[in-house]
Amino acid sequence: MPEMGSPGIVWMARARHPEWRDAPVTISSGPGREQVDFRRSPAARYFSQILSPENAKQFPHNPPCPASILRGVREVAVGSVPVVRDFTLEKYRHLCRCLLDRGFTPVTLSGYLLQPNREPSRCVILRHDVDLFPSTALRMATLERDLGIQASYYFRYPFTFHPPTIRAVAALGHEVGYHYEVLTKTGGDATRAVRLFGEELAAFRAVCPVVTVAAHGGSRSVHDNRDLWNWCQFRDFDLLGEAYLSIPDFLYFSDTGRTWSPRHKVRDSIRNGRILPDHVSTTAELMEWVGMTDEKHLSLNAHPVRWPAGIGEEVISAGGDFLYNLVKRTIRGIRSMKSSPLETDRPGQG
Repeated sequence: MPEMGSPGIVWMARARHPEWRDAPVTISSGPGREQVDFRRSPAARYFSQILSPENAKQFPHNPPCPASILRGVREVAVGSVPVVRDFTLEKYRHLCRCLLDRGFTPVTLSGYLLQPNREPSRCVILRHDVDLFPSTALRMATLERDLGIQASYYFRYPFTFHPPTIRAVAALGHEVGYHYEVLTKTGGDATRAVRLFGEELAAFRAVCPVVTVAAHGGSRSVHDNRDLWNWCQFRDFDLLGEAYLSIPDFLYFSDTGRTWSPRHKVRDSIRNGRILPDHVSTTAELMEWVGMTDEKHLSLNAHPVRWPAGIGEEVISAGGDFLYNLVKRTIRGIRSMKSSPLETDRPGQG
């Protein structure tokens, strides 16, 4: 990889060429040079970004890279965006810009279901299951509004049912929906579940219009909340559709388990037989795949609580995901011998 220089700051580019992808970068450090391995360097993870001519002008005492090298870096960098820590709000901003740059038009679930034949040739449904801390949803909704994006937000009752936040998200132009888990709550009693669904949906509609819903995974529960529709239909509740069941042609990605791959996912998938690319795990890999794919319809589920804005939140989010992924692996082992009717409130336990 090319030599890059500037005092006190580490510069790098994630390259598409395999021989560059994991290679250390030679940087100038005062009069000498040193090798920095970006796979291990905390400085790289926390402070790296793409070198630009504007940045270089700030360092007259340490000449920047030649323009030819800069052009080469920018040609192979994924979207020429700053390299930041994964599963942070800033990384989500880069993902949104990548989707826009690659010609994907963001649409809400209800918008697509109302006019499926009028949507652009390439569209993406940005979905957000608000499992914990509703304030994180408002932060993400504001970011998307600033990018001109409309998304679909699904709140749980009563865990994230916070009317002021729900109204604020709707006021930003986003869709608000109901993140239901009534089969889990009723222990699989279908009659009680249908009645409870109507009651909780009414509570949401007292705050703002709701025409779509999305099941909460609750992977540590033995009940799949999507099975509710074996006993009722969308029209019984004046609904347009359901986030898992109503878009069978979409390729679905979710950040459940702190990865975009199917790993750590029990129920968080669309039952359409579509196979996700097995090499896509990180957000950078997803962005790279978006830049090369011929797919026309995507659905991305990003849980707002998983995309923190600060280091403290990030440590809590990453630590929680690690522990719950460990718990899920344990539960799978137990279920291989017997069922375990446990429940969870962890975000994205699909």
